[in-house]
Amino acid sequence: MKTIKLYTASIVLAGIILMNFSTFAQKFPVVKSSEKGILVYPGKVIPKNACYKIERSIGGQNNFRAIAMLTSPKSFAEFAGLVKAYSPLFSYNKTQDSATIKNVWEEFNKNNETTEMMGMINLPLMYAALGMAYYDTNVVANQPYIYRVSLIKNGKEEPSAISEGLSYPVKANIENILLYNAQPYQDHILIYWYITGKNKPYNFNVYRQEVSKREYRKVSAEKGFNNHGDSLFLIVNDKWVNKDENYNYYIEPIDYYGNKGNNSEIVRVAASSVNSLPVITKFDVKTSAKKDGLQLKWKFDRIKYLRSISIYKSDNFDNNFIKLAEVPVEDSIYIDRGVLQGKSYYYYLVINGLNNKTSPSAKVSGFYSTDLKPFPPQVLKFENVQNGYKLSWQCIEENIMGFLVYRCEGIKGKMTQISGIVKKTEPRTVYFDTSATLGRKSYSYTVKTISKGFTESIFSDTVSVFPTTSKEPPAMPARLSGRFYNNSVLLIWDNMYKMNPYLAGYNVYRKEKKDKEYKRITDELIISTKNSFTDTNISQGQEYIYAVESVDIFANKSEKSFPVSVVVNSSLPISASGIKLYNLDDGISVNWDAPLQLNLVSYKVYRYSEKGDTKLIYTAKPDEMKFVDKDVKKDELYFYYVTSSDKFGNESEPANEVSLRR
Repeated sequence: MKTIKLYTASIVLAGIILMNFSTFAQKFPVVKSSEKGILVYPGKVIPKNACYKIERSIGGQNNFRAIAMLTSPKSFAEFAGLVKAYSPLFSYNKTQDSATIKNVWEEFNKNNETTEMMGMINLPLMYAALGMAYYDTNVVANQPYIYRVSLIKNGKEEPSAISEGLSYPVKANIENILLYNAQPYQDHILIYWYITGKNKPYNFNVYRQEVSKREYRKVSAEKGFNNHGDSLFLIVNDKWVNKDENYNYYIEPIDYYGNKGNNSEIVRVAASSVNSLPVITKFDVKTSAKKDGLQLKWKFDRIKYLRSISIYKSDNFDNNFIKLAEVPVEDSIYIDRGVLQGKSYYYYLVINGLNNKTSPSAKVSGFYSTDLKPFPPQVLKFENVQNGYKLSWQCIEENIMGFLVYRCEGIKGKMTQISGIVKKTEPRTVYFDTSATLGRKSYSYTVKTISKGFTESIFSDTVSVFPTTSKEPPAMPARLSGRFYNNSVLLIWDNMYKMNPYLAGYNVYRKEKKDKEYKRITDELIISTKNSFTDTNISQGQEYIYAVESVDIFANKSEKSFPVSVVVNSSLPISASGIKLYNLDDGISVNWDAPLQLNLVSYKVYRYSEKGDTKLIYTAKPDEMKFVDKDVKKDELYFYYVTSSDKFGNESEPANEVSLRR
């Protein structure tokens, strides 16, 4: 069979991201069955300064019940934390590296509608972390559900919309997967399946059977995708094979939402050939030891029957790759000196055999940095503004990370850093110093440039200044919203610091519906850059009314914001998971993992045996994750499960049972 030249197209190893825009072509709200529940895409608006109320009903019963208030994260740290927290719910998605997460966050801040973000890496994981989708995992298999969604903006609830009915799980609608070619070698097996048509998979699992055995097992073979014409090739490279052993293989396709499709046809292959090309097992890029460029280093298992290695380079992950060099197969290191300070580059390798070549390797990135100091800022100026100073400067340095601002009291004091990294803007970079400690004193300022390689310049020239004060109160917090979430009340309001750089922070007030006067519930000011607060001191079934006030650096207070009312509803806590049992000398050790939930007060351990009823044998504190059951008899089989309890007295459903014979 003639082998198709797959190296002429772009191949990306397992973890490939296939764009899916069909979600936005439908009427909101959109619901999609997924691996562990139902994904709800609530609407076109990204809830940055608003929220979506998500309600759910069993299909045909019209018994809608609120299950979530969905809003977007307010900071990159919050977003990155949500990506990490939600990752276990999306096992079919690869958790993204920090650079990818940062790029998604930057793209998110540029847009206000979901349709404007089609160009980003639109994994359901990212949508959930950005508040653009809700993952409902508290659903029963094969039970139809419908969802009602309302956008709450500027304190007003807009008309709701109802989704189509949907049950979970579903079979992925993926075209038939056919075998193209299977190539056996002595040390690995390379198989190509292909699929044509509109419905193609997002990822796939590989299953293998040794012909001498009965069962198929999921294997961690190298996986890849390759587009060629109107076909998508699914590539498997199995390096964990025994010479002259016969194997059967099939692949299980997975769609964008984690649903599984029909398996491919089965292929039988024997591992035996002497003409195979090796697979690159290690490829990394870093700044060279002499700091004269980027060092590429690779490794593969043999060089017999090989001709050369081609190196390709681009400053864009997706395209514009050019052939940088072709080196002998005996080489394993190459220095690329055509790079710029503080800039990222991407590389891949192709191994050239006597008559053929491998597909491109995985793409690897490198960031070039040196100890060369950047130029300091020039023409440092200041203006005496209300409640502080406005500093500005110019900088001729390109491709830098930003600037650091330093200050001292008087003229000859010790300079202390007072800012984080200040991003460069044109024609001049501006920084406001509104520190509450300024008072009516003289100060001196200087600024450093910091490169993308974290190298700092020398100090710029200094300027000396004198502050002013103001008694004008700050503006009150706008668009306060609140929702009951994870057994606590989450309050969010507009970031007033963007409008008032002299803002010191916020006070939060609360009263019950029957009360006339508010009471302050924050012991200290909430810092000005944080525009949210979580109230955990609440009672089930109670209705609370909240208000927030702004406080500036001169102790001026704003009027209280427009109030928001929140009703505390009950909901079952999340069960403990990962239960493991061990036989010890003095009994059976029961161990479990803590769920990602606040306000848990205890775990309850239950046990029963073949001869006895279920009973509660131990109540653990929230920081305990194990218990030794000493009241057990030799040779008897015991069954255990663990539940979680919150401060409202609610007890979760039992986690999965596990058993052990003493």
